[in-house]
This record gives sequence, structure tokens and C-alpha cells, in this order.
Amino acid sequence: MNTKKILINSFKAGLDAVKPENIIKNKLPLPPKGRTFVIGAGKAAASMARAIEINWPRNLPLNGSVITRYKHSLKTKKIKIYESGHPMPDISGMKVASNFISSINNLDSNDLLLCLISGGGSSLMSVPQNGLNMNDLRHVTKNLLNSGAEISEINTVRKHLSKIHGGKIPMYTKAKIISLIISDVTGNEITDIASGPCCPDPTTFKNAIKILEKYKIKNKKIFEFLKKGVKGKIIENPKKNNPIFKNVKNILLASGKDMLRKAEYFLKKSKLQTLNLGDEIKGESRQIAVEHAKKILKTNKRKFAIISGGETTVTVSGSGKGGRNSEYALSLFNQVKDTEHIAAISCDTDGIDGSEDNAGVYFDNKIIKKAKQLSLDPEFFLKKNDSYSFFKKLNSLIHTGPTLTNVNDYRVIIKI
Repeated sequence: MNTKKILINSFKAGLDAVKPENIIKNKLPLPPKGRTFVIGAGKAAASMARAIEINWPRNLPLNGSVITRYKHSLKTKKIKIYESGHPMPDISGMKVASNFISSINNLDSNDLLLCLISGGGSSLMSVPQNGLNMNDLRHVTKNLLNSGAEISEINTVRKHLSKIHGGKIPMYTKAKIISLIISDVTGNEITDIASGPCCPDPTTFKNAIKILEKYKIKNKKIFEFLKKGVKGKIIENPKKNNPIFKNVKNILLASGKDMLRKAEYFLKKSKLQTLNLGDEIKGESRQIAVEHAKKILKTNKRKFAIISGGETTVTVSGSGKGGRNSEYALSLFNQVKDTEHIAAISCDTDGIDGSEDNAGVYFDNKIIKKAKQLSLDPEFFLKKNDSYSFFKKLNSLIHTGPTLTNVNDYRVIIKI
């Protein structure tokens, strides 16, 4: 059994199920009486925009712009593609997103605003509230990302520092809004995907302060701003019964569930029994790996695969390289290194794991043996948060380049 080929092809099969070109066609809304204007942000924004262009009636007006991550652009004819920073927001994204606000102000009730939303939109489409600047957003984002905070917690803070997130887009336009969404969050809560720019925000300024306190993040300016919100000096994000959402519809196009379903089908066709743990797994990457290792080692079955998705986190204490998927794989490797017949893959579906250039990693018996020959100690690399370097030495990084979609983690462990 060629486990490397099976693992990588299962990943490709899963990705096919969540690529915009394969899913948007059947979910397009009816054109309006007036104009159709497109805005959006996320790692899938460019491919979503191109899929809209291809499938929109050619004789009807269509224009607008979206923001995606650097090096994630595609050629389009009617919808402009801009690039900005991820996971750290930057000035480029701020300028384009500020233009979104002024552009949609001109739309009326006969027009349609199509919002294309996918994972990464929180940082790509950042416009700081009055009294804050981009450096403030960058500072608090960096601290939250390194703290091990869950994405819903990070986005609760972001939503209260932003002019766009937390349901604010409908405040700026009279047009009907349809938001097409590819989910990268566990539970697929619309408010958490790209910090919910088009839906009611159930969180509060008080929640945001508690999160910063929980992770011991000290930033006097941000705290003072959030305290003004608690006192009512800054308007709270729009809630469920707000009339601005009367003409807003949020449509979920794809999620990790769709990816896992398709990948599981592929694995079964490859003569493997499967256990699908679902797409809602979260927690510390290395700890989740320990739990999964126990599951695979405990089973007596052969030709058996455990498949899972979700979004794990990493509390960074070392100065190494790597993302949450590589860290998961390194922790798993450490647990199964004395066992034969285990192979695994762990990748981020956007094609970039953390800050490095790989989607993730794989390993099998050959890689485990090679690590022993090279005297590579997985525990040593774990302590440094240096999973990238560990697997690079073993030549087992997976490079896909940007996949132009994003439904988060993809993991499979096979007992051969």
C-alpha cells in the first residue's frame, strides 16, 4: 500500500469538495433590478470572485472588488482583486476595505451587494475604529495569535476594534445583501467566519475585555477603548433584532464537513475502514495529537484510518518555525515513533500552515526510520515549536501552494 500517495490524494479529494469553482454555480442568487456590486475578503476571495464572473449572466452589470492574501490572486475581468496581510493586518487591506464602505454607500434598494466571505477575512479586511490605528490592531492580533486563544475569542476582540466586522457592513448600504460564505471555523457559526461582517454579533465589549484579561494581554490603549464601549460611549455592534439585517441573507457554501465527507469516501474506495471524528475539533495541537495517537494505537484493526478536521491552536513558547498542523504531526510522531505500520498527514486546507511555505506534512515508517538514522529527537523540536525544521530535514513537507479555498485543518492517521 502506497500510504503517501493515498494520504496526499485523500487531501486533494477533500479540497475538490470545497473549491469555489465547484460549489458557487448552484448557489448564485437571482440578479436584481439594479446593479450587482461585489465586495469580500478571505483566502478564497479571488477564486470566489472568478467563479461569480464565470457564472453570472454576461449581459447584466457586475463589478466590485475583493481582498485576498498576498500571492493568492487570480486574473479577473470585472471584479478587482487586491492583496493584503495575513495573519497580521496591514495598511493595504485597510485602504481597500475603507473603499468598500464608501462604495456601498452609493447602492440603493434595487441593487444587490454580494459579499464573498472566507477564512482570513478578519485580518485582510481590517479598518480600525475611530481613535485606533493599524499598529494597535497589529499589536493585539500578534499577542492573541501567540497566546493560544481560540479563533472565536480572537474574533470577539477584533469585532469590537473594527469598522467592518461584527455585523457592520449592513450599516453602510440600502442594497439587499447576500453573503456567500466558505467556513473555516468549528461549528460554522457565521459570526465567527471572517469576524461576521454581515450578521448580528452576539458578543460585547465586556466579552472582549475578559478575553484580553484571560490571556494576560496588556495594551493600555486597547483596554481604554474597550472600556468606553462598556460605558456606552462607543456604540455596541448590531444585535439580532436590529432592522439593518432585514434585507441580509447569509448562505454557507462549504465547510470542513464537506471536505471530510469527500475525503472519507476516497479512503473507503482505497480499501480503508474509517473513523471520522468530525470538523469541530479544537484545542492545543500537541495535546490533540496525543489523544489521536491513543485512539490509533488502541485499535486492533488494520487498514484503518482516523480522519479529522477543525482548528487547533498553538501556544508559542519557542522560537522555531511551523504551524498548528506541523506541530500536531510532530507531537503525533513523538507518540508513535516506536510503533510500526503508522502513517499520517496533517495539512491546512488553504495551502499555508502557519507562517511557512508548506501546507503541512506527512510521515510513514520510512520517515520514522530516517529520523532515527539522523538522530532527530521530536521532543527537542517540540520544545522549540520547530516542527517545520524537523520535517524539512526528513524531506516530508507537503507543498501545494495557495489552494484558494479554506476550511481549516485536514488530518488522517492510517494503521496499515
